[in-house]
Amino acid sequence: MSLTEKELSALRQSAPSGRPLGSPSWAERLALQLIIALSPRQRGRLRKAEQK
Repeated sequence: MSLTEKELSALRQSAPSGRPLGSPSWAERLALQLIIALSPRQRGRLRKAEQK
C-alpha cells in the first residue's frame, strides 16, 4: 500500500511536531479528552527569569 502525495505531506508535517495525524476537529476532540494543548510551543529550553 502506498500513500498519496497529499497523505505523505500530512504525515511529514505531523511526525516531527508530535501532533496527531487526522482531521482538525478530531485532533481538537482528542486534545479535550486527554486534557493536553495541541498548540505549538517555542523550541528549546525556557529562559531564566530575570533577577532584580
